[in-house]
Amino acid sequence: MLCTQYELEEWKHEVDVCFYGVLNLVHTFVPEMIENRQGKFINIVGDSARTGDKNLIVSAAARNGAISFLKSLAQDVGKSNIQCNTVALGLIDHGSLAFNEATLEKIAKQYPLKRLGKVDDVTGMILFLLSNHAEWITGQVISVNGGHSMLG
Repeated sequence: MLCTQYELEEWKHEVDVCFYGVLNLVHTFVPEMIENRQGKFINIVGDSARTGDKNLIVSAAARNGAISFLKSLAQDVGKSNIQCNTVALGLIDHGSLAFNEATLEKIAKQYPLKRLGKVDDVTGMILFLLSNHAEWITGQVISVNGGHSMLG
């Protein structure tokens, strides 16, 4: 389906969820982080936010807007010892993908590591960003995508 075949309300919904959802979470949680002079805000998006996707035009654009917002926020709240990062994911097999086995194998072959992501691949990165080992990381987009898109 062409992007122009969607109703404007469908586009608005994508922007509400993918962009304003992040703004609403920041509005809810960051003031307390500022007050406490510490915090970590981690946004999780699909890698299409970085690379684009003809099937996810509006949601990819809205998620990219959220990435830019968090980079700017990281510059603003860094002085309060708050870190803001984004984790961009490739396709994660969480046990309920709506593809048959042959399709999953075909998709996995597109990844240099020849497999889809696992939940543990994601949680490992999130736990790292929440740890003391990541105290000097902020304003970054970290791809956990099995090398699918090797963009800087």
